[in-house]
Amino acid sequence: MGTARIAQPTIKRPELGRLLQHWHELRGDQRLPRRSELEPTDIAYCLGNVALVEIERPFRPRYRLVGTRLAELLGEDPTGRYVDEMASPRARTEALTAYRRAVETGQPVYTERVFNLLFLKFGYYRLLLPFAWRSEGQADLVVAAFFETDRTFRRAVDWLSRIRTSLTAKRDQ
Repeated sequence: MGTARIAQPTIKRPELGRLLQHWHELRGDQRLPRRSELEPTDIAYCLGNVALVEIERPFRPRYRLVGTRLAELLGEDPTGRYVDEMASPRARTEALTAYRRAVETGQPVYTERVFNLLFLKFGYYRLLLPFAWRSEGQADLVVAAFFETDRTFRRAVDWLSRIRTSLTAKRDQ
């Protein structure tokens, strides 16, 4: 089986580029890297922004483990919850589509999401990396890494506070 790389958009966070390179190295000549080959110490530079997402059958992604920085960014720790229980219907649909694509193709999926709210722009960069965990050659675990697009929004309280401030300023005009 070939190891041709799919064309990737320019990844704007160096940590995600490094993580993608590591995934390719682990994969080698295999269709997918094995979860057992992933050592947390090898990705210590981004471990707090990583979630391990188990893919249940029929298809239903569940947050198995969520890094502390990612939980702070989300404003809660979704460990044990399903992706389809999170966020708005539109965000859920987009997330489930991305996870399904990573699982079905066995290829990384990189996404940039930017939200415009009044005078604010905030969002995230997401990299989904499929792994074979319990099944040989079949993606049943996704390593999901998320980084904020604006480094001033490191926690949910940061962006919520900025939204409140913007809404108050708009109202007072």
